[in-house]
Order: sequence, then C-alpha cells, then structure tokens
Amino acid sequence: MVYATIICEKDSAASPTTDSSAGSATTKTTGQVTTQTNNPTTTPVTSYTYVQEDEAIRAGEDIVVGHEVFVVLDDSKEKPTVAYKEAPVTGNSIVIPDTVTIGDTEYKVVSIADGAFKGNKNVTSITIPASVNKIGNNVFKGCKKLKKIIVKTKKLNTKNVTKNAFKGISKKTVIKVPKSKKKAYIKLFRKKGLSKKVKFK
Repeated sequence: MVYATIICEKDSAASPTTDSSAGSATTKTTGQVTTQTNNPTTTPVTSYTYVQEDEAIRAGEDIVVGHEVFVVLDDSKEKPTVAYKEAPVTGNSIVIPDTVTIGDTEYKVVSIADGAFKGNKNVTSITIPASVNKIGNNVFKGCKKLKKIIVKTKKLNTKNVTKNAFKGISKKTVIKVPKSKKKAYIKLFRKKGLSKKVKFK
C-alpha cells in the first residue's frame, strides 16, 4: 500500500528527501497540504509540509494527513474523492474536513468508512461536514466519551447510511442536525442502529 505521508511541521522551505528504509533510495517531493472546513469556530490546518512518494495516488490507497487517514475513492481529475477512514487516537474534538488538498489535487470528503471512530476512547465531539453523502458500519461504536455529534450534511438517506451506522452510541450522546432534516434524520438514524435514548437538537 502506498502512503502520502504528511509531516506535522510548518516548513515553507522544505527540500527533497530520500527514503532508504526499503534498502534503496526513493525520490520524494515536498510541498504543502491544506485541509478546509466550513466550521467558523475551528481553525483549519493550512500549512503542513508533506512528503509524498513519487508515485501517483490511486483509488483504494490511503492518504495520511496529520494523524488522520483517508482512503481514495476516485482518483480522476474530474471528481477526486476520499473517505474519512481513521481518526487520531488522542484527539478529543474532531472536525472532519470538507476537502483535503494534496499537491494540485483537491479531494472532496464524501464518505465516512466503516469503523472510522470505533473504540476511540478519547473523542468527545465529532463534526460531519456538508460534503458527506455516505456513512459506513459501526462508525461510532465503543466511543464511550462521545458527548456530541454535529451533522451538517443534508445528503443522508436510507440508501447511503449503512444498517449499523449509528449502533453502539452512548445514550449520553446528543446529536445536532440541520433543522430542516431533524424529523427525517431522527427516523433514519433510529432505523440505522441508534438507541432511542440518544437525544437530538
């Protein structure tokens, strides 16, 4: 599996590096990565230096941005998309970005992969952006400290939310959804495994 590795150090004057971990030198390029969010209260990551292997990123491969992992769904130039695959273990308040830009390509975050937050013992708040149109299985299962889920997307329906997407969420969790979708989402999320004890705002 090929990774685009993002090093969390601000550095606008990065220089090419080599990788000898596999026994031979591999040419790498450097540049900047920007993650964007529509949440006005959250400062987006705008100046991380990344080191990427000199090989095109293909569908099915993972991209590591900071401490988060995304999997490429579509590598076309017309509609490059990724799924949010793995959250940082130590993060408390996590805002999934709308897009992840690497090099000259901006990948739209359209999905949350199976088990993306499963078993995370530290996360207390998760924000799902307006760009997401699919949620996988057991995404939030076992997040014992999770108190709040903010859902900004209005694109969820019975076809793109998997059967157990909301299974295993603590009854102490509160879910905030778009006002226009509240009635529909309460019904949908309950159908997809959410406990009746979980409250909506």
